[in-house]
Amino acid sequence: MGEIANAWLLGLTALGFAIGGSVVLTAPAAISWRLTAAAIVLVASLFVLAAVFAGLVRPPIGLIAEVLAPVLVALGLRRLGSRRSR
Repeated sequence: MGEIANAWLLGLTALGFAIGGSVVLTAPAAISWRLTAAAIVLVASLFVLAAVFAGLVRPPIGLIAEVLAPVLVALGLRRLGSRRSR
């Protein structure tokens, strides 16, 4: 992969983590749960990034997955956290 493609991947990973992190950090739950959820979103972001770099996911799909994976994980964790706080 070229340097420009790597820059795009890193930028989209940061964007996905920023969106996902803001989703879980604004959830109505305890701070420890929110920080744990943000760490899980970070792991999801890095997992997709590693899969793209290793060649397991092709770059066009990987670009979309870089943003969607952490956001979908964050939405699921937020829903789980809101059920847990009731």
